[in-house]
Amino acid sequence: MKNVTIPVALQIIADDYGWHNGRDGRLENRPSRSGLPRDHAVEDYIIMNEIGKALDMKILTPFVIGEWDKDNILRNVKNVTYNEQGWDRASEIDMRMAEKCFDAAENSEYVEYAYHGLMHGYYVDNQQICETEYSRPRYDEKTGKYDMTTFDYIPESEMQEYIDLFFRIYDSWGFKKKIRSFVSPCSIHTPPELTGDFANVLKKNGFIHWANYWGLLGDSTAVINGVTFMQKSFIGAHWDQYDIDPITLFDQTKTSVGDKEYTNPAMGFHWTNFLRLAPENNLKNIDEWIKYFRRQGKIFGQMLSRDVAFAASQAVYSRYGKLSSEGKKYTVDLTDVDSKGSLALRDEFFVSTKAAANVRSCVGGKMSLYEIQPWHKTYKIERINKAQTISFELA
Repeated sequence: MKNVTIPVALQIIADDYGWHNGRDGRLENRPSRSGLPRDHAVEDYIIMNEIGKALDMKILTPFVIGEWDKDNILRNVKNVTYNEQGWDRASEIDMRMAEKCFDAAENSEYVEYAYHGLMHGYYVDNQQICETEYSRPRYDEKTGKYDMTTFDYIPESEMQEYIDLFFRIYDSWGFKKKIRSFVSPCSIHTPPELTGDFANVLKKNGFIHWANYWGLLGDSTAVINGVTFMQKSFIGAHWDQYDIDPITLFDQTKTSVGDKEYTNPAMGFHWTNFLRLAPENNLKNIDEWIKYFRRQGKIFGQMLSRDVAFAASQAVYSRYGKLSSEGKKYTVDLTDVDSKGSLALRDEFFVSTKAAANVRSCVGGKMSLYEIQPWHKTYKIERINKAQTISFELA
């Protein structure tokens, strides 16, 4: 609709948080890690919190935890590391630096962890096959090769084993932040119709928000067995690109569904994108990052999220709410929104109006001004008694 819309709340996601060594190790059958050609420093954690604070948004940071394995919990675990029997992370960790990074991460009020992975890959006989940890290419016993065009989810029992291992390492350090979101390493390559059992494992572990690049989904948003999926956008920053000038980045992109386009809720970045080669320079470019993200919030049909739960709920309203108008009266039908069964759904959502329009009345909800942008206003609507039809009139 030209003058009124249910905007998407954009959530910043910075993959590959938590690596100690940033260097790409794929030539040695090791993970690509964060792609930063140095060790990670305390300043790398601090900048994420500072960006989040300036935007009043908890940035979602998918956490790779394998290099934190100070007790060698991953030793002898099949298919997880590049040195299955000889895994000895305990002798490699710089504990003094790790403890400083732990403190910086845990004290970051504007950073929220997501579950990402153990060592970001699938290994057979200490050889890296791929970097998708929860799905694998099919193996052809006749040719002895893997079909990189066909992926299957790993069994639910194995997925649960990996999650349990993650939290054994997580708890061993005393990490306390609640993890309620999932981001798979290296995208999703499996068909949506085969995802139900996988989503059930996520839900069982409290991961009710899910964000990834998922071309086969063919949509910006989906709800799978209660878990809300949000499509990531590629906005011009390669996964291992550092020292970025934010002015060179794209605006948030959309996904076409039939003859319609829907804005993707997740802004797909990697931790390295926000960093400088010299960590002491990390904060020098922060004003340009803030300008870039605030620009996204000024675009009609977009707003900035406050955290992943905010984004997931609004994504469902934006994608499935049906907005119609008659003169200056607007009606939002939320029947499809509620029918999806999203565990992330809240009893409030947001609408944006162009020009200087003011709300004259609202039936079925309580409507209040949320923010003013240069060319539009955004209102919050609190549903009354879970009303499925909200109508409001503009002056």
